[in-house]
Amino acid sequence: GIDNMALRTLYSQGYRYPNLLQLFIGTVHGSSDPTFANPDLDPETSDNFEMGVRFDNKKIFLDLAGFYSSADDYITTVAVTGGDKYDNVDEATTYGVEMLAQYTFESVGITPYINGTWIQRKFKTDAGSTRDTGLPDLNGRFGLRYEKNLEIVSALWGDLFVRAASDADEEDLSDGTVEHFDGWGTLNLAMGVALGEWTLYKLSLKLNNLLDKEYTHATESLMAAERHVVVKLSATF
Repeated sequence: GIDNMALRTLYSQGYRYPNLLQLFIGTVHGSSDPTFANPDLDPETSDNFEMGVRFDNKKIFLDLAGFYSSADDYITTVAVTGGDKYDNVDEATTYGVEMLAQYTFESVGITPYINGTWIQRKFKTDAGSTRDTGLPDLNGRFGLRYEKNLEIVSALWGDLFVRAASDADEEDLSDGTVEHFDGWGTLNLAMGVALGEWTLYKLSLKLNNLLDKEYTHATESLMAAERHVVVKLSATF
């Protein structure tokens, strides 16, 4: 009923069965200590809801959505002697808001944008409940994107952006200890061209973590990648 606007609502049910790694193998990847398998894991089930609104008039784009998820037997890891262990959380409630907003200056092909999520999660077990689940409250990306169609190439684009996440805490309900994870932010630059009459070929270059920041993602113990370059060439048939 409103030009350039769409409303949406969604309900879905989820079912996730534990994999072989979680049931029988375990892993040492992503941590200095092992994560032990648990053959007694139960499947995870969830009910998920989302409501959103989108406005797009080719210059202004705005998408705002609220979500809520209630999961039983949520599969995660818990601290045990000598490392971590895959386990079920009796109840896990997750809710939050996602937003994408951008404005395109068509004459110069520049689009400033921001894309972010505010999220909360609560665990409930026989040992108690906590909102400190190792999940950053805020995470997202903002930057300037450039795109232009040229005679030499079908499309030229560039994207200078920051990726960031706030700090987070993770509480061990068995003993009440809390582990803190610092927030982080990285500056990145991506650029590329589309070649051919039908843009069948695409070449892109990504310069990630330009300032060579040392940081660790929440709930992980290994350092994230420092300054690095990714080159990609793709062809569509």
